Amino acid sequence: MVEINRTSFRRQVRQFHGDEITHIADNPQEYSEFVSSRARRTADVAQQYGIRRDTEHARYFSYQLGDRSAG
Repeated sequence: MVEINRTSFRRQVRQFHGDEITHIADNPQEYSEFVSSRARRTADVAQQYGIRRDTEHARYFSYQLGDRSAG
């Protein structure tokens, strides 16, 4: 996990949140329960992020999920 700036975080969230992450979340038999639960959490956070405002003290992080970065 690495700390990133807000612009990078928003870009990565937009790139990562989509059909592929939802597919991973919805198919634990294909990806394992652990990976699917992480994917579900990432998708939920990405959706909720769109309705929240940042504080001036917000920090942003990125981690690798397979070969992709999840902001």
